[in-house]
Amino acid sequence: MCDNLIMAKYYVKGMHCPSCEILIEKTLIDNSQIDKVNASLNKNTVDINFKADKYLTPDELNILFKDLGYEFSDKELNKKSNFDLEKFIGALAAFIVLFVIY
Repeated sequence: MCDNLIMAKYYVKGMHCPSCEILIEKTLIDNSQIDKVNASLNKNTVDINFKADKYLTPDELNILFKDLGYEFSDKELNKKSNFDLEKFIGALAAFIVLFVIY
């Protein structure tokens, strides 16, 4: 264990199952600058212990995970609501049209 650990918490958008936690952890632990990684699906976060003064920024993490669909931030990300306004309006319009026709 290294004495000069830097601990960082990042918020992650795009995790949807326990496999996402494992994928993020395995990808990051292979980095020689990282001592420990703990991804949490429930909190949508990843805690990283870096071994030295150099640590990965959210932008660097976003580049690393670009093709996997994860978005990292040092600030809490807005959680997307399950309510989709455009779909609701479309369904409502279709209902009104059908109601008027019949």
